Amino acid sequence: MEKEKELCMTPVDLAAGGEQLQLLKALVPYLAAGMQKPFVLLIKCMEIQNLAAFFSRPPVLSAQTADTSGKTYGFSEILSGISPYLPRQQRELFSQIQPLLEMLQLFSAMNRSGEESPDPTELFSSMLSPEQQAIFSIFSQPGSEKGDSKTDGQKLDE
Repeated sequence: MEKEKELCMTPVDLAAGGEQLQLLKALVPYLAAGMQKPFVLLIKCMEIQNLAAFFSRPPVLSAQTADTSGKTYGFSEILSGISPYLPRQQRELFSQIQPLLEMLQLFSAMNRSGEESPDPTELFSSMLSPEQQAIFSIFSQPGSEKGDSKTDGQKLDE
């Protein structure tokens, strides 16, 4: 049974030689044992030459013309960009984590927008059943702890 491999090339791989050199690499196992090493080294030299030529071009002529020198990327953006190149298991794990990262970004954006930050106790309480809310409200009320907090604080300061 043949395994189909999806060819997913990074922008650097495309600049290094693209699909043409990928085809040459695919030929390596079919060469005589004594020819494989020199052939692979030749391919790698061609890739290095292609990369040197690519990065020596003026930015206007290169394939990646977007100016990203001053841009910073968030963790979620970076993972989204590299996820197509990850092994299947890691891609699946990331797809499960991604909604959590998006939710964190949303909360962060809400806090930066100048709106008043929501009370964490209200957020937590809204996730509880009515019975759990009643118990939570008893323990979250000021003065529900045993002893006077001022007295306890004074004892710690002494």
